[in-house]
Amino acid sequence: MTILAISTSSNTCSVCLLENDKVIKEMHTDGSRSHSEKLMPLIKELLDSSNVSLSDISLIASDNGPRVIYRY
Repeated sequence: MTILAISTSSNTCSVCLLENDKVIKEMHTDGSRSHSEKLMPLIKELLDSSNVSLSDISLIASDNGPRVIYRY
């Protein structure tokens, strides 16, 4: 299973590509809060540099913000 993980809940925008729980590649932006401008190009760069196409992605995961949510 190939997973694209996205984190935008902090000052740094991060994307990560995983294959069966193994990190293939991870990329980050600088600390500027311009995620809306940088996220899509960062994902494209991650996929291109890993020789993975969007159709190869099985699951897209993202964080849920900086707050902690407890579920019982």
